[in-house]
This record gives sequence, structure tokens and C-alpha cells, in this order.
Amino acid sequence: AAAAAAAAEVAAAAAPATPSGLPPVMSGADGVFDFHFYAGDVYCQTLRRHTTGTIDRTWRRYPLGCGGSHVNFQECDRIGGHRPDGMSQSCLRSVTAVRKYLERNGHNVPATAAPAAA
Repeated sequence: AAAAAAAAEVAAAAAPATPSGLPPVMSGADGVFDFHFYAGDVYCQTLRRHTTGTIDRTWRRYPLGCGGSHVNFQECDRIGGHRPDGMSQSCLRSVTAVRKYLERNGHNVPATAAPAAA
């Protein structure tokens, strides 16, 4: 529990500044797992699987004025591609998909960390 709290503090300190009016953290639907600001109006939830240690990330949009509810990624397919046919996604599951969506909608995309040395 102490390690998780320390990791949360480090993540919060490294998080980008949120635009005016957007909170740095939004509570998940169950009120337990939080979404942390990523870019634009997009927030990211990071969970580690207990059995394998795999990290799962989910991104959702929480725009200003949504009352704390998430909204869909409009005109977007599951890999972040543009879909003018009205398709939308409630969440995205890869950093590549989120980057595509953010770039297409004119948001600054966070720089990714340098790959770890082998």
C-alpha cells in the first residue's frame, strides 16, 4: 500500500498542468480507480494486474462542463482513426490511438518518455 501511494505521488508530480477549470484527477465510475489528466480533455487510468503485473491503461474524455461524466471520443474508431460516419468510442486503450485523436483535434500531445536502455 505504501509503494502504491508513493507511485501515485510521483505520477501526480510528473503530471502535466491541467487547462484552466479542469481538475487534475477525475474519479472512475466505481469511485475507486482515478483518471489522471493526460492532455486536452483526456484523462488516463492506469491499473496493474495482480496476477501478471501487466499494466493496463484506459483513456477517457472529461471535458469542462460535463459535470464529472465522461463523453465519447467523437468520429473516432478504436485505434484513434478519423470516422466521419459518426462512430464514437467511450474509451481508448492505446497511447497511439489517443495521440491520433489529440493531434487530429488540435491538442498538444505529451512527449513520451525515452525508451529504457537495454
